[in-house]
Amino acid sequence: MTLDGVSTIALVLLFSFAIERLVSGIRFVSAWAGWLDPEAASGAAEKRSIERRSTAIFFFLAVAASIATILFFHLKGILQILGLKQEDPYGLDFCLTVLVLAAGADRLGDVFKTYGGSKSESKTEPPLQVTGTLHLDEGSQARLSGQAVNAGGKG
Repeated sequence: MTLDGVSTIALVLLFSFAIERLVSGIRFVSAWAGWLDPEAASGAAEKRSIERRSTAIFFFLAVAASIATILFFHLKGILQILGLKQEDPYGLDFCLTVLVLAAGADRLGDVFKTYGGSKSESKTEPPLQVTGTLHLDEGSQARLSGQAVNAGGKG
């Protein structure tokens, strides 16, 4: 099966979306159960350790889901789908496809965090309030009051 560029991008996005949702669901359940919840950590070092461990675990979970997707749907590599390469004796096309699906899932997760955050998570900050005294020099006072000041030949 050879697809054009747009169809290949759509296929990659579809599978990456499914992988991202699967990994996000497992991430939610693990945090809810208290297995990999960085917020439950007592110190900053422990919190960072849990975040690193969970990032690695969920990345490898995305890689495993990518491999399972490729094998279950009998997908060829991206380069072969695009018609750029017919033979892949070293499995580089397969590895590239796994990397694209897993990294695409990770990037989609970042997009969902950026644009799809719930309103309960958003922090409302008080409006900025500036207090103090403003002192102006004579030229500035004259310009603000509408008087013409001849400073350096300008009027």
